Amino acid sequence: MTPPTVLPAGVIDTAGSSPEPEPTRRQSSPVTATGGADAVSRREVASELLRVGGSERLRIAVAADKVTAVAGRIVRDLQVAGFDVVYLPPPVPDDEAFTAPVDAWVRAAALVGRAVVDQRADVGVLLCFTGTGVSIAANKIPGVRAALCGDAVTAAGARRWHDANICVLSYRLVTAITAGEILQTFLATTADPDSARALDSLTALEQSR
Repeated sequence: MTPPTVLPAGVIDTAGSSPEPEPTRRQSSPVTATGGADAVSRREVASELLRVGGSERLRIAVAADKVTAVAGRIVRDLQVAGFDVVYLPPPVPDDEAFTAPVDAWVRAAALVGRAVVDQRADVGVLLCFTGTGVSIAANKIPGVRAALCGDAVTAAGARRWHDANICVLSYRLVTAITAGEILQTFLATTADPDSARALDSLTALEQSR
């Protein structure tokens, strides 16, 4: 396999290079948990994201198993860039007064996975602490190809070789910089036509359950 092309890093950094801050308590939507990024830099970031992602107005479904600052930045930047973004809220706010359901990651994955396979969204974005939980859950849905992406190279390969339709991120690991780099590459990369035979084998495996 030829290594995929990686897009320039850092063009979607909305909060500097420091780790994500803790989300504001009793926050019910990540869109408002975006910290102190100024409007001008956000517009520039969104413009670059739209340019890299192409002119097509993609429908993107986003969900996480709890409210996080990085999820808010992802939703906000995609919206400003002109993408049609549907945020599917987690079951409860990220607050010590609430106890999140133990299956919150399953519920989040089901929301995005079904939106993609039902063609209500072109691609999805999922987040949980490590990213593994929502990856496992989403891939239980026939037609979902969710890929846990820790960097842009992985995101490019997931799209090019496996035609992944959901990008999974770990909010333990990613910052605004890395999340932006990963999503830019994921949205800009298309499936290699030579991968069609492998995808047919994957579909056959899925149908043999």
